[in-house]
Amino acid sequence: MSHGLAYRLGYSDLIGQLEDRMRWAAGLSRDPLMRALAEWTRSYSFDMFGDYEGGLRVLGAARAELENETPEGGSERITMLGSLHLRESTFASLARDHEGTEHHIDEARKLSERVPGGRDRLHYHMTFGPANVAVHDVAASVELKRPEEAVRKAKGLRFPVDMARTRQGHHHVAVARAYVDLDRREGALKHLRRARSVAPELTKFHPTARETARLLTHKYRRSTEELRSMTTWFGVQP
Repeated sequence: MSHGLAYRLGYSDLIGQLEDRMRWAAGLSRDPLMRALAEWTRSYSFDMFGDYEGGLRVLGAARAELENETPEGGSERITMLGSLHLRESTFASLARDHEGTEHHIDEARKLSERVPGGRDRLHYHMTFGPANVAVHDVAASVELKRPEEAVRKAKGLRFPVDMARTRQGHHHVAVARAYVDLDRREGALKHLRRARSVAPELTKFHPTARETARLLTHKYRRSTEELRSMTTWFGVQP
C-alpha cells in the first residue's frame, strides 16, 4: 500500500527505498512467489523513468525464474504468472511494441482460463482473472493508439462486484483518454465522471486523468458547466 501511494504521488526516492526493502525481505522468505512479487513491484521504478525495455527485462527474468522454480498448477502460481504477463503487456504497449503486447495479453488470457470458477482471484495482494485481463487489454489498446478498438472492447466489459475500485478508476481514465483521441467529448466526460465516482483520490492525482481534463478544456473552448466543474475539481488550468 505504501509503495502504491508513493508511486501515485511521484516520490521516486521513497519508491526506490521501498522496492529495495521488499526485495530484501522476499529473499529472506525463500518463497519464489514473494520474489516474483518483489520484482513486479520493482518494475514501477522503470515505469516512472520511462525505461520500458529495462522493465521488460526485469519482469521477463522474474517470470522465467518463477516458471523454473515452482511446479505446474496452483492458483497462487497462476495469479503471479498472469500478473507478470499483464505488467509486461503494459510495458510493451508503452514501448509501442504491438506484437509483444498482443503476446503477453494472449498468454495472460490463457492463464485466466485456468482460474478456478472463472472469476478473478486475490493471492499475494495480486488480483488476476478474466476481468483484469480485459481491463489491461483495453488499456493496451489506448497506449497503442487504437482508440476505436479500446472503446469497442470497453463496451463489452463488466466488472465483478468485488473488483478493486482503484482498478476500475484506472480503467475509466484510460477509456476517457480513448474518447478524447476520437474527439468525442461526452464519452470522455462520462468516463472521467465514473472514475471520480469509484476512485476519487486516485483520479484526482492521476496524470492521465488530469491531462485528459486539460485537453478537453483546450479542445472545447466553449466548455460546458460540467467540464468547467471537472477541471476545477482537478485543479488544472486549460
